[in-house]
Amino acid sequence: MIFQQKLTHWRHSLKAAYCDTKEWMEAQQYLEVDQSGQPRRSQISKRNNWKRPESGLVKCNYDGSFYNINTPAQAGWLIRDSMGVFKGAGQFKTRKPHNALESELQALLGAMMVCWSQRHTKVIFEGDNANVINLAKRRTKNIDTT
Repeated sequence: MIFQQKLTHWRHSLKAAYCDTKEWMEAQQYLEVDQSGQPRRSQISKRNNWKRPESGLVKCNYDGSFYNINTPAQAGWLIRDSMGVFKGAGQFKTRKPHNALESELQALLGAMMVCWSQRHTKVIFEGDNANVINLAKRRTKNIDTT
C-alpha cells in the first residue's frame, strides 16, 4: 500500500490496526480500586455494538486523535462489508490540526480517499464525533476561521 508517498506492506498496516484496536478496547474498560487499593476491572461495561450495513454496502469506521496544535494527529479506519467481513484497515499521521474537530475531519477525509482508491462506491462512514456528523448533515455550520 502506498499512502502519503510511503510504501507500507499490508501486513504492517493490519498489525498496527490490530494493536490500536486492542489498546482502544483495553482503554475502554473502566478500572475501579478495591479496598486494598488494587485496581480491578469493573463489571459495568458500556460498549456499542457494531451494526452491519445493508447488502451491497460497506461500512468504514474512522477515528482521529488530537493532542495539541504542535503535534501531528493520528487517524485510523476499518472497512467491513454487509456480512461483517474485514475489507481493510489502516492508520496514518495527519497534519497538525488546530482542534479535535479538524483532526476528525482529516481522519474522515483519509478514510474517504482510501475507500475511493479501493473502488468502494457505496460506503457508510461512521465516526464518533457529533460535530462531524452535524456538519455532514448540515445541522450546524462551522464558522471558526482560525
